[in-house]
Amino acid sequence: MKTQILIFLILFISSCVKRSEIKSNIPDQVITVNLNDPKTQVDSFMNEIEDVSLIPLKIDTSVILSDATMQLRVTSKYIYIFDVKFKKLYGFSANGNYQFKIDKFGRGPGEYIQPGNFFVSKDSEISIYDQATKKILFYDKYGHFIKEKIIDCPANNVAYLADSFFVAYAQNTVFYDKNKDGVKIVKINGMTSKTFLPLPKWISNSKLKLATGSNFSYQDFSPRLFLPWSNYVYSITPDSVSCKYKIDFREHNIPESFLSDNETNIDENIIEITKRINDSGWASSIDFYQESSNYCFFTFMLDRDFNYSLFSKKSKKTYTTKFKDLPFGWIFVLKPFLCSYKNSFYTLVSVNQLNCLLQLTTITDPRLIQIQNQYKNYKKNIGIRLDDEDQMLISFKTK
Repeated sequence: MKTQILIFLILFISSCVKRSEIKSNIPDQVITVNLNDPKTQVDSFMNEIEDVSLIPLKIDTSVILSDATMQLRVTSKYIYIFDVKFKKLYGFSANGNYQFKIDKFGRGPGEYIQPGNFFVSKDSEISIYDQATKKILFYDKYGHFIKEKIIDCPANNVAYLADSFFVAYAQNTVFYDKNKDGVKIVKINGMTSKTFLPLPKWISNSKLKLATGSNFSYQDFSPRLFLPWSNYVYSITPDSVSCKYKIDFREHNIPESFLSDNETNIDENIIEITKRINDSGWASSIDFYQESSNYCFFTFMLDRDFNYSLFSKKSKKTYTTKFKDLPFGWIFVLKPFLCSYKNSFYTLVSVNQLNCLLQLTTITDPRLIQIQNQYKNYKKNIGIRLDDEDQMLISFKTK
């Protein structure tokens, strides 16, 4: 009997050690969005982009990228694209040469049913998290299956954290606490090392996440957790979860009281709630968030207009432009950034959009002319007809 009590106490103490409260959502930095003087804002936004380069993805007929939800990771040597719709992951060299494809639907070793997201380690080892089976599947940088680990509770997304740790994000799970979102640190063997509670309560019952299908983005190899309704961006280490940024739209912020009042029916009444947000002039739908060495980039909706924002870590200023107000020609190539690496952002642009850009004869911006020339030369050199829906990678180097 004493032995059983002792075992119970050890397990109880151990569980308490694993669970930590996120004591405050006070951010290290507030990103204030200034929506005044639109013309100056657009000019300032464009001025932060130093250089633009096309990286053609040299693909064949076996590679078909859908124009749907994409997850993208770029390193110094590799480009990885995960097509969420078709559940396929493609690997390319840094100059766009096709290397391999991971297409393993099923329940066997190295196979997945419902891949939520993928991530890349510092050694370019690829991992895919399968929401259906709770498995993290590991592949080498050439796409060969290595191993798999099952984490000890369900999660929405999992991300690479350090050599021996991962971070998992889950909403409203019994493992944490009812109606509380949580972050947990997972060891390489799949067991939880530490759990952090709670994240903002009002999004507990919402399935909203980044448009890329994952709540995680990266600043190099440091994961950022972004929660759309709350406008909070969290920084995570194996020992802590802290609020890195709070995006402040001033008078256009969604009142937290409104979110709290609707926390139990966000999914059921999402159309009605979205209409109320639009009618009230609140900024919402921040579903693209990326961070480079010097900038934070995010998108949002305001008055039914799509907006881009760049926050300069150096000057502490935010530059915002409506998509429809972009300078002539830029609407074909400046899409929401899907990932960052060092001081550059990356996005995917369709061949059809590049063909439209090629037809413009009145543009004078040297950055767009460079893209035109790079694409023109690529089409000339390959000598084959490109499918309009094929995707090309574009790099935006910032100052």
